[in-house]
Amino acid sequence: MNTDEIQFAFAFLKTEPEAAARLLELQPGADAATFLARAPAPDAWRALQHMLPPAAAGALEQMKVATAVDMLTRLSHSGASAILRAMDKTAKQQVLERLPVKFKAACSLLLNYSPEEVGAWLETRLLMVSGEGSVAECLIDLKKKDRQIDASRLYVVSRNRQLRGTLSFMSLLQAHPQQALASLLVEDTAAMRSRTGLASALKSPLWQQRDWVPVINRSGELIGELYHHVLRRVLAFERRVSAAAPASLATELYQAYGDSLAQVFDTFTDDEARL
Repeated sequence: MNTDEIQFAFAFLKTEPEAAARLLELQPGADAATFLARAPAPDAWRALQHMLPPAAAGALEQMKVATAVDMLTRLSHSGASAILRAMDKTAKQQVLERLPVKFKAACSLLLNYSPEEVGAWLETRLLMVSGEGSVAECLIDLKKKDRQIDASRLYVVSRNRQLRGTLSFMSLLQAHPQQALASLLVEDTAAMRSRTGLASALKSPLWQQRDWVPVINRSGELIGELYHHVLRRVLAFERRVSAAAPASLATELYQAYGDSLAQVFDTFTDDEARL
């Protein structure tokens, strides 16, 4: 296998991550694992997040634990949890033990839910404030938060994390520093229950005005938010899993690129040692 053919495979992975994911799903877990581990990291995890969880789990189980951990932590909490749920019990435990503390805690929370419930697919990294004090005090507090969290909205919660409403980050920036934070509160306690089934969630009227909804547990505590595109994607995954044959797109792509990529897989997997 020459360099040009390998670069072709990596270019396909980079430009068509979803199509590459379909092809990787058709490969044995060991072959997919070897290919993903050798590919540029950003391209590998983009393809991984488009793979069906059982196929992604099969690939990660064949990797070194450190490699699997690195790939999982690049995904969303819900994406990583879906893969962990599909992994062999021993492999899952090994990976969980090596995950960063906060990431592990978030994944463990989602793993408590059935994959048929919205609680399993949440984004748990939220910006939450008490709604007390001034704008200036709130901004100082926000500087201490995780910069990776979506700051387009802030959830206002009580001391026991009961949802009170939201704040616009833009309204904070435009307000006087000494203005009371409570005066900017948009009261909205509409939320979805974490045990709601996926099919029921898709029909919820909460989607009529936004593409995300806050989610609360049985105690009424805010535990995360659900994105509409994630819900649609999960349901699409379920349809693919239940299909009797590979999707037509995957079949066509396999016919077009499969022989070349299969040669790349064969080249990468000459050494049968685990990654």
